[in-house]
Amino acid sequence: MQMEHPKEEELIAFHDSRERQSPDWRRVSEHLRDCAECRAALEKIEAVFAAMDAMPVPILAKIMASACGPPFLHACPNAGLGGGKVS
Repeated sequence: MQMEHPKEEELIAFHDSRERQSPDWRRVSEHLRDCAECRAALEKIEAVFAAMDAMPVPILAKIMASACGPPFLHACPNAGLGGGKVS
């Protein structure tokens, strides 16, 4: 019996999982072994995270501020970089 495809949030959690022995991690891992569609989705997620990791913090803060709005700037530990101004 084929399990239901994991949601995008589950694939993101799988990518960032530090608890590789959890039942959710094992369930998603087993599904990925048999599902090329979900492996391709995970590869896209990993590519986005790799691109974000390669960005300088001020550029990433600018992207997050445009996506999340000004409250993000107060929660961001690196918001003070570049004078704390994101314009």
